[in-house]
Amino acid sequence: MPNFEKLNRLQKEQERSQQQESVENLMALPLQLAGSLDLSDVETRAQSLDFDQLIATVQQAQQIQQRGSAQIGAFIGTLLLRAQALSPHGDFLSWLETAVPGISRRTAYNYMDLARYWEDLHLGEKFATVANFSLRDAYSAIADHKRQQKQALPLPKVEVVPRPFFQEPRRLTALSRGLQSILESAEPQTREEQAILRQMSELLERVNRLRDRL
Repeated sequence: MPNFEKLNRLQKEQERSQQQESVENLMALPLQLAGSLDLSDVETRAQSLDFDQLIATVQQAQQIQQRGSAQIGAFIGTLLLRAQALSPHGDFLSWLETAVPGISRRTAYNYMDLARYWEDLHLGEKFATVANFSLRDAYSAIADHKRQQKQALPLPKVEVVPRPFFQEPRRLTALSRGLQSILESAEPQTREEQAILRQMSELLERVNRLRDRL
């Protein structure tokens, strides 16, 4: 008879070993600082990790982020975007702020922005070719890009209203009739409903006075 308990234990140990290997392989990526980091590769590998493993990898990466590397920031941002999609927490960033020392809400936003714009703004190429390309340089490039996008947006069209609503007799008449109809058909059951009807009655009187002055 096969020992199912032993087989299950061996299977779980094998799964843990494979998951740990996935984490180690993923962690090796941001250390390759000689060239540009392929975030699509990071994203693909992150698919195999669950939420807890992603956060554990973020914690490890944050420990080597003391050098202020834009590349490691983008790496962490990619993991955070994936973790946010899997998050069981209602307010992921607030939870993250307490769960991972050194990553505030603002830092998390910045890291995720790095991941989003890394390819579009060629930040990886700049990191590989520009000496001392720092987090601050990357953040500045993203801020400039957002500012340019905002300036390029067309101004919203504002509709010019010929006359204010309360200077149109026909609109006031329609409003008066609507209020009158409600007051005539209403059958208040509670004090709150009675109070509402009194307010509507007062409003009706004011609307009629305003209409009579026009």
